[in-house]
Amino acid sequence: PVGIYGKTEGDEVVLEARILSVDGKKAVIDHARGSRKESESIGLRLAERMLGAGGEAILAELTENTEDTK
Repeated sequence: PVGIYGKTEGDEVVLEARILSVDGKKAVIDHARGSRKESESIGLRLAERMLGAGGEAILAELTENTEDTK
């Protein structure tokens, strides 16, 4: 499961995101904030950081488990 929560605070955007294994034992949790004008790049940098911190491996496991059930 993957989730992200975003809100604005004045001229800033605040993002909180999680990538979790199905059993919840593995998790990558991170956050980012910055100018609303840069919200897309802030989100992309957050995603890249999370994937590099173990999120990619968690998502790969999910993909493998899905393919095994077909």
